[in-house]
Amino acid sequence: MGFPGPTLRRLAGPAALLGLALVVFADVLGSGGALAPGRPGTDLSIQFLAWRDFTGRELSAGRLPLWNPHIFSGSSFVGGFQSALFYPLTWLHAFLPVGLGISIWSAAHVFLAGLFAWWWASRLGAGKPGSVLAGLAYMFSGPFFLHVGAGHLSQVGTMAWTPLLFLSLDAWLDERKKGWLLLGAAALCLMVLAGNPQYVYYTLPVCCLYGALRLWRARPKQPGSLALGVAAIFSLGLGLAAVQLIPGLETARESARTGGVPLAFASQVSLPPENLLTLLCPSFLGDLHNLPYFGRWYLWETCSFAGIGTLLLALLSLAKENGPRPRILAGLAFLCLVLALGPATPLYSLLYHTVPMFSAFRGTAKFSFLAILFISVLAGLGAERLRQHSQRGLGTAFWPAAGFCVLLLGASGLLLANTSVGASAWKSLLERLDATGVADLPASTMLDPGFLAQSASFAGWSFLAAAAKLGAFALLILPAVRGKFPSLSRWGFLALTAGELAYFGFSSRSVMSSKLDCPPPWQEAVRKSASKSRLLHWDLGHANSGMAWGSLNLWGHDPLLSKRYAEFMAACQGKPPEAGTPYLSFSRVHPAMSMLRLGSVLIEAGDRSVAPIAGSLPKAFLVKDWAVLSKGLPALRAVFQPGFDPRRTVILETEPFPAGAAASSARAFEDSVSVLAETTDTLDLSVENSAPAVLVVTDAFSPGWKARSMDDHAAFQVLAANHVVRAIPLPPGRRKLRLEYAPGSLRLGAVVTVLSLALCLLLFFKLKARP
Repeated sequence: MGFPGPTLRRLAGPAALLGLALVVFADVLGSGGALAPGRPGTDLSIQFLAWRDFTGRELSAGRLPLWNPHIFSGSSFVGGFQSALFYPLTWLHAFLPVGLGISIWSAAHVFLAGLFAWWWASRLGAGKPGSVLAGLAYMFSGPFFLHVGAGHLSQVGTMAWTPLLFLSLDAWLDERKKGWLLLGAAALCLMVLAGNPQYVYYTLPVCCLYGALRLWRARPKQPGSLALGVAAIFSLGLGLAAVQLIPGLETARESARTGGVPLAFASQVSLPPENLLTLLCPSFLGDLHNLPYFGRWYLWETCSFAGIGTLLLALLSLAKENGPRPRILAGLAFLCLVLALGPATPLYSLLYHTVPMFSAFRGTAKFSFLAILFISVLAGLGAERLRQHSQRGLGTAFWPAAGFCVLLLGASGLLLANTSVGASAWKSLLERLDATGVADLPASTMLDPGFLAQSASFAGWSFLAAAAKLGAFALLILPAVRGKFPSLSRWGFLALTAGELAYFGFSSRSVMSSKLDCPPPWQEAVRKSASKSRLLHWDLGHANSGMAWGSLNLWGHDPLLSKRYAEFMAACQGKPPEAGTPYLSFSRVHPAMSMLRLGSVLIEAGDRSVAPIAGSLPKAFLVKDWAVLSKGLPALRAVFQPGFDPRRTVILETEPFPAGAAASSARAFEDSVSVLAETTDTLDLSVENSAPAVLVVTDAFSPGWKARSMDDHAAFQVLAANHVVRAIPLPPGRRKLRLEYAPGSLRLGAVVTVLSLALCLLLFFKLKARP
């Protein structure tokens, strides 16, 4: 038996990437679930810890939670993409503590991101060291790795599979082997299931453009069959994910983002032009540990750093001898950075007004992750260029390195010397940032003289560090430009680049407790809420915590908030209905909130007090007086008219009974409603009504709810009542009624997924049977 040297050498790159991922997450993986990789106050603590805790409890109990009763008075859980309910790694939470499950999720996806970037670069000819460098650059880049610290599990999961989609597309165009179609479909399916549709939406057109450019440059004999294969990747991938995709699209149509969001909102969280400097100086506007970030929006959205050495190697890859593919990647990287700038370019307004669904998303800064993926792969090709010991084209990296070094040295000198010119320019920059209204620090902090001096010094040292690295890279290239010591130049350049990336990754780590303990002053109110009333968290910090505590919350944190519910809550705050967004702030308790069983307001500030609210309605009750108004604002306005009493009258948008049914004879018994049993997705009631009546259930309405008699299986309508809650018109009688959340979109999605899976299996076994 021969020694497996070649196999070990092939696995050395992935093993190195895996080792780095394990080292970065060693403390959280070894904590047994007590710790999680993230920062307090980010989406990990506000949203995902509670979501994954809820998912794990339900799955471990043998239930697939389709409905989430704990936020927004109830909302679709299966339709909320970020629940990632059908994503395989989500199922870890059924068996592991929530903190350990999130730690494994994060470590696994950081490794997968590096692995797939390594594989793509390797297939393009990057060589072993260059491929490892490409994987390292992508997995530790700002647009990817900083989202780990922010707790953006769905974003991290979706971005990790993106290089595999591009790899499969490339391989299909090169080889026309059907196995690549299946791999690409699987990658796209997992991107969708991981839970962030915006990244998928941004990736697919860029992927199509890449394929089109590849076909145009190659001019193959049968472009139609190759293009058909690309379409098959997308069709099969989306078909496999249909069980999540179709319910998600239905929920999106019912959400506050249906039909698009206002331009001012959609254009938020774009890449500020000044943040293009983060390509060289990731922390010149603050960082995550030493000085609070004071730039626009959030550092994890607006930092495009992937290493100075990575950028220089990417430039090296553009030599003509490397063929047209690097130039295609470079062009797409430039395009994605332009798209990331959002409203800073005229292109954004054109896309907003003309491209379907583009206006439904905010945060074009997310395009930068595609730019960095392409730059990372180009860097791998540039590393191979160094290996070839060719002097031609090395100046492509030398002269930019030297030039930027001089510029950054000058900027750092102005700031560190505290000259009047430097201090004035720096103060002017911070004043302009504050004037935008979206800086991540308040004006009282940013414009404080002490902070001005501290931040200027911090930026100066950041510029100086970047200049030093640029100078070091230039000095390492210079001997190779002159034909001397090429191996030393190459290995020194690669080592410095890898060290720069590893340092950025390790220094950007954040660790927090995975516990979501309920503060003692709130515990009694939370206990009561679990069985009866709802809570309103005055601040965002615990908006989703009820999913872990078992309480029922009037509000929450989720982008796919129901449009009906958003409009109602905006009206409760005295704002126009269109102001209802997931980021609505609360300043008062309106009497109409009693329709949603509001029992207490939990106040975060000070001693975390509890403000009881009287007069909330019961879970379910009968109403014999109704009015039918047009869907939308007429029904909403009627709820807020003076004198409207939801205990006596219900506002409907559809006639509740066929003609004449409401006049049927009364029965001789008392009206009553009692709750028999309840789960996340079902509600069993015993109802007795002596005359035709409308059963009002004070939970949020969704078209996925069905009602049927548990005695004779007769079906009943579930209508929207008072704009936000549910109504079931009932003829006279005694019955046991079951309400169940069973959206038809889920059944349709499951059928499409099964059919797509059957087609993929057929293709797989057909390939396997081929000699």
